[in-house]
Amino acid sequence: MKTESRILIMKEFKDCLGRNLTLYAIVRGEKGVEHLGLTDGSSNTTVRYLHSSRLIDEVRLIINLNEPYEHKLQGLPYAVKLRVKESLKLLDALSKEVNRLICTDTT
Repeated sequence: MKTESRILIMKEFKDCLGRNLTLYAIVRGEKGVEHLGLTDGSSNTTVRYLHSSRLIDEVRLIINLNEPYEHKLQGLPYAVKLRVKESLKLLDALSKEVNRLICTDTT
């Protein structure tokens, strides 16, 4: 895989109201996050959205954090692995923050 190949990383989670949400990042190899977004629904919904917007056209690898993914990281160049691991941490932190913001009582 080239060091500038695009990788889609997704993390599905339920918010405090029980809705399925998916955070996604498209990482451009060693350059880092190129697109970041949140969709209402599962990872399948996210993939359909990315197909309709053509953002997925140049994605070469899909990593769903809710499924075993460690074997997918093995073939990546070291610099790309670093960016992917940073993105994994980012999506984990964002999912917690999004859930906290949704569940905050604003009354």
